[in-house]
Formats: sequence, C-alpha cells, structure tokens
Amino acid sequence: MKKIRTQLETFFSAMVGGKEQKETKAMMETTGVYEKFSNLDSFIFLWKNCLKKMSVRTNVDISFSRYFTFGSDLSYISKFVGNPVCSFNDSESNISILLYTVKINGHHVNFELHFYDRKLFCINYTYNYLSRQERAEILYSLEQKYHVSSSEFNNHIIVDNSGNGILVEEKDKLTINYLAPNSQVKHLTESYPHHRKHVI
Repeated sequence: MKKIRTQLETFFSAMVGGKEQKETKAMMETTGVYEKFSNLDSFIFLWKNCLKKMSVRTNVDISFSRYFTFGSDLSYISKFVGNPVCSFNDSESNISILLYTVKINGHHVNFELHFYDRKLFCINYTYNYLSRQERAEILYSLEQKYHVSSSEFNNHIIVDNSGNGILVEEKDKLTINYLAPNSQVKHLTESYPHHRKHVI
C-alpha cells in the first residue's frame, strides 16, 4: 500500500506547490475552466454525447489506472491523490467532480474524476498543449492498445466486453473520456433541468 501511495503521489506531484498552483488557477480562470464548473450543463452534454454515440467493440478491457477503476469510492481515491485544484458538488443530483492538473509524459493535462453517489463513473484527460505530431502519437497509442483504427475514434465510442467506453474528442484540445454505463446517470441526463450551481 505504501509503494502504491508513493507512486500516486509522484504521479500527481504537478498539482502541489504554492507558486505552480497559483499559476494553474490563473490559467484556469483565463481558459474558462471555472465557468465550466459553475453548473452541470457541460457535463450533462458530455455524458449524453457518450451515451448516444454508435459503438465499436474492442476485446481489450478499457482501463485508465492501475490503482482504481469505475465504481471506486471517492474517499478511497481522494486519500491517494489529495486535494483537487477545483471541485464541484451538486447534492440535488448526487454528482461530485474533482479536477486535478497532472503531467503525463511531459504534457500538461487536466484530469477530471466524475462521481455519482460517491462512485467513480466517468473520467477524462484534456491535453492543453499538443503539437500535431504529439496528438498523432497519443491517438496511435490508443489505436494500438485497443486494436481499433483512427477512423473508428471519429464519431464512435469504443466499448469493451463489460460495456465500459472510451470517447475521443478532437477540437482545439484533445480530450479522452472514459465512461462506465450507469442507469442512474443515464436517467439523470434525460431528466436534468438547466439550473445554475456554484463551484465549491
């Protein structure tokens, strides 16, 4: 357990430190991250988008961490990764979202963990700055890992035998979304009213 904790603390080391954390928060302010976290609207759109995509099957289990998986409890994950840069809680919908900033292979990445009833059901990685070649290399690694073609990432969700999915969004930033099927969350996306909530 101690070894795992040390590895995780090393992995998430980019999110601690006074000066760097202040710079990170300033960057988030200018790039609209806090606005995104002001209510559930953008997240509901993401979950709906994932659930409505046509699926492509992979025989490889979709995974994103050696230390936790879909269904892991919020408190279990938090004791390893520490305090987020930004967090959001909607008690009415029973949704909590934690945002961290990490470095993956030298890239600055926003890392979100989405919980329903304190159980992890969705995560995403958003790469803030990538060259065309770096983006291509990341996508190629996903193709190789899940045995799919780049064309299948376009307008599809890649689904494994357990029903877990991965959805890639290529806009000005590259975002990789992982989503577990969850009937409660699916119901939430269908009944969600648009109302404002505040960042905590």
